[in-house]
Amino acid sequence: MRVVSLDTSPVRPRPGKALPWLLGALALGLLACCGSVGFFAMQSQKKKQEALAEGDRLYAAKPAEAVARYKEGYDAAGDRKAEVLQRIVDHEAGAGNTAEATKWIEKGIDDKLTVAYTSPAAKDLHTKVQNDRAERAVAKQADELARKAERDAKAKDRDNKNRKYTRDEFKRLVVGKTRDEVIALLGKPKATQQSGELEFWDYVGRTTDPVTGKTDDVAQVEFEGDRVSGVTFTRL
Repeated sequence: MRVVSLDTSPVRPRPGKALPWLLGALALGLLACCGSVGFFAMQSQKKKQEALAEGDRLYAAKPAEAVARYKEGYDAAGDRKAEVLQRIVDHEAGAGNTAEATKWIEKGIDDKLTVAYTSPAAKDLHTKVQNDRAERAVAKQADELARKAERDAKAKDRDNKNRKYTRDEFKRLVVGKTRDEVIALLGKPKATQQSGELEFWDYVGRTTDPVTGKTDDVAQVEFEGDRVSGVTFTRL
């Protein structure tokens, strides 16, 4: 009697056919996801447009309710944004809601809208917001310029304090300068010495011998009184 074995294991796609099948499944999933996103976006847009229509219907009799609906639909207002914004701001400014009106005025400026506000409160607030913005812009520019000047000064300071000079350049740089001026130009000395009324500051490796082109070991700055009277260069 012959025994026949039945294979009940699940059928697996061959390796060569698995990749197209997987890519197809991923593509379908992506399309479904995009479709869902698009559907919800359409629904959101529809609700905003309905809110705008409801705002128009209520505006004459119930402006506060209308403004609430206008705020919901503002992003979908398109070419009507300036008109909708004007109604929102006129109402909020007239009601004394300065912070809310300011927020919407700022939004209009950010959206680059030209809005003809009608209430005196809205006009005054719009002028104030514009002036405040201009002052902030001037202050920001001044701050940026100050920061740049500080960065440039620090960079120049680093360059000066790391730079090597010829002996003649070094002399022209320091002779006649005060202690504070020398530090501002070269940084603090490596060592200082006092001899009677004279004071000596040692700067190491900051100068070169113009004849040999080699770096001096020490440029010794001599102070007589409050200012530099001379410089001595040494190569050990």
